[in-house]
Amino acid sequence: MHTAHSIVLLICLLMAAWGLWAQAAVGYIPGPGEPIQSEKDYSFAYHGSTDDLHWYGSPQWAVLFDFEEVYPTLSMSQFAIESALIYFPVTGNNAKVELFTDFQGQPQQRVGISEQTVTQNMMQFDFDTTIQTEKIWVVLTYNTSYQGPFVAASWGGGTRSYYLNQNYDVPFFQNLANAGFSCEFLFGLKGEFLIPNPDLELQSFDLVGDKTPRSALRPQFTIYNHSSQTVTGAEIQVQISSPSSADFSLADNISILEPIPPQTEYIFNPLSPQYILHIYNLSETPMQIKAKAILSSELSEQETLFNNTKTKYYNIFDQAFPVYLVENFIRNSELDQIVQYQDDYLFEELHSLYYYPILSDSLSSLGAARRHQWYSLFSTPVTIFGGTEKLFGLGSSYETDFSEKLSYFDSAWTFISSSSSTFTLPAQGENLQIELSLTNGATHLFRNSIDPNLMTNSRFFAAFFKKDGFSGDGIYRFDRWIAFADTISASLAPGDTLRKSYTTSLSNLDLADLGENYRLYYWLQAAGGGKIYYSAFSSINSYLSNDPNMVVPYLSRIYPNPLRTQGLLHLDTGSKYQSWDLEIYNVRGQLIDRTHNHTGRQDIDTAIFESSGIYFLRITGTDRLGQKVTETQRITVLK
Repeated sequence: MHTAHSIVLLICLLMAAWGLWAQAAVGYIPGPGEPIQSEKDYSFAYHGSTDDLHWYGSPQWAVLFDFEEVYPTLSMSQFAIESALIYFPVTGNNAKVELFTDFQGQPQQRVGISEQTVTQNMMQFDFDTTIQTEKIWVVLTYNTSYQGPFVAASWGGGTRSYYLNQNYDVPFFQNLANAGFSCEFLFGLKGEFLIPNPDLELQSFDLVGDKTPRSALRPQFTIYNHSSQTVTGAEIQVQISSPSSADFSLADNISILEPIPPQTEYIFNPLSPQYILHIYNLSETPMQIKAKAILSSELSEQETLFNNTKTKYYNIFDQAFPVYLVENFIRNSELDQIVQYQDDYLFEELHSLYYYPILSDSLSSLGAARRHQWYSLFSTPVTIFGGTEKLFGLGSSYETDFSEKLSYFDSAWTFISSSSSTFTLPAQGENLQIELSLTNGATHLFRNSIDPNLMTNSRFFAAFFKKDGFSGDGIYRFDRWIAFADTISASLAPGDTLRKSYTTSLSNLDLADLGENYRLYYWLQAAGGGKIYYSAFSSINSYLSNDPNMVVPYLSRIYPNPLRTQGLLHLDTGSKYQSWDLEIYNVRGQLIDRTHNHTGRQDIDTAIFESSGIYFLRITGTDRLGQKVTETQRITVLK
């Protein structure tokens, strides 16, 4: 019943998503996911740094900028707008950018306009005068279509970006997030903040280097002086801490010797004179660490302090992944080309898995569509590396882009030291029991109430993938979920083991086929479609033939048992026998049927059973080692 309800719910969600799409009258195709160039001068934007989606279908697109939100503690916060910065995926068409005041969440009065032909990807639209405001609409008028041109967006958010919805008597600007889309248009504004207080902003902070135990990290950061005066005496205080069980900490002060002029950016990187003096040697113990950077200066008592602190978490792990996962969301017509592009780059630990999420496709499934939706995807093809890096589309550069994105796995380490899987075949019934375990051997994770908990913020997945016999060796296609985004309540301390138990029906699975053509993949992934922290797989055939952990009370499966009314009795020996003979006896020991030279699965008509009662099935066969084996099983017949 639970499964039926889940399927109905998924269908409803898909129909609702389609309804939103149809209502919006807009759409998008995947972008290349490549980084966009950054502006050297100060600019303000809500979008990310990659070209992920290409939108079409509306004549006008907009972003609402709210500068008062940036400095919530100040009585007034304005931005002096000089130019609009917009990234265009395609060049050659005319574009008009207008600035409007805001009235009740919609554009009202135009206060600026700039129009020009798109001659390069990153375009700067200058305005005749500098516009000072607390809130502004940037509206782009630009004809788009499915074939292009497009408006570009990056993944994440959606609360700031809008399109003109013309499906109503009075057109209005529809918010992307409210329409069910999680992305922001690549619109920005060039200029300066106008605030009554002096302000230094710690724009970015990072620790760079090999993030494994016993390695060394160095700090890099960017400071921006929003004030109208030169600032001296700036300093960054760095605090590095770890889970209490690891007992590791570092502290460092980085003095900025150079003065920072008004409206100027200061970058601390390998070219900085003091860079070589600041190095942080990590412990030999694998752990998570927290790095907190605090900016101060001679203006500390006057300036706004809320944007002077950055806190980042790093995983300093040292365990190798058993397998690296590459997930491909495709249509059947795209398979051959993607396999061809990927084939030369696959290695033993790199496993490429295939989902067919588009329900009109011949190989599609609701389970594949569910995974597609979990990643907030709406199109194919999309290739995802380790849960995070995405490659959209199937252009001429796909092979090159694929090989470059594989470098993501060069620095992929996990905290799971070992995993195991156990399959239990029932003597009666049709449910396969699966036991999965993940062990954290020695890695210290944050487990307090303050810092993010990696385990409880992760989800567990397990699924059967079936070998695609039409596409060559090593091509595994999604078949069914065993666990989908299962929550985790345990915090995994060093030496602890996470155990998960699941059951799945074998009613429509042939045991021999399961052993020869299926794999169980399972992985631990950040909630919301993020990084995969661990991934592994089990070959079912290895358990059927070799693994002592495989619990099989009988070599063969006979079901249903008890057998009721009319129908077929199914006898499945899997791949244990080369061939086998069957004899059926009643409770008095009388032989009522005998058949010979079977292989794999045999269906028995209930008509051979005389009446209700107990019957014995004796199977005699030759196993794969050439040895003769006999087994006897009891069944109950209810007629």
